[in-house]
Amino acid sequence: MQTQIETASTPPRLHIVPSLSAELRHSTAKAHQSAEGASFIKTLLLGHCSEKAYIHYLWALRKVYAALESALTENKNNEYVSRIYLPELFRSDSLDIDFQNWNPSSEVEATQLLNDAVQAYTGHIQNLSETKPGLLVAHAYVRYLGDLAGGQTVGKQVARQFTGGKSLEFYQYDFDDIDAMKTLYRARLDELGSLPDASIPEICAEAQNAFRLNENVFSALSEIT
Repeated sequence: MQTQIETASTPPRLHIVPSLSAELRHSTAKAHQSAEGASFIKTLLLGHCSEKAYIHYLWALRKVYAALESALTENKNNEYVSRIYLPELFRSDSLDIDFQNWNPSSEVEATQLLNDAVQAYTGHIQNLSETKPGLLVAHAYVRYLGDLAGGQTVGKQVARQFTGGKSLEFYQYDFDDIDAMKTLYRARLDELGSLPDASIPEICAEAQNAFRLNENVFSALSEIT
């Protein structure tokens, strides 16, 4: 058996650092497509969403973002979370403004199905915060890059459907260049691929789970007319 001997002319072996952003995009493609095809999202994008359903949507988002942003802040010094901790992307304050504007009474009678879906989502985030905070990166990826991409399309449709000065702070940012922010966020994610104990498969699996939790909320919202 011949053994390959490295010589001075042998090209050095390159250590290829995996691109976490690319792996996340690839591994969640089907889940992303499924979420986009959810009945509630289709109704929203077609301009057929009722004001009642949209208020429930805001109610659910407030709960999810409050849980996520509390968890991210509590773990902002974690070696994973610190890379993608960008408070300028946080949406809780904007959602509070929108919810109060759309629903001054602040009262929402959520269906049992919606309440259960939201509690499952927020409870899972809180559990990760306490047990595996590094996996919060997956949930931040799903929410914040989604906001910067498809969320802008949703915002434009909501603005077209509902007139009369309704607040749309959720879709607005204090920075102007959304594409630059997306590029920055992906670069921050890719920095995680170079960490010695980076578990890209586990993070990708958790991102798929985040999409499932999100889709369960959409499913519950689709029953509200």
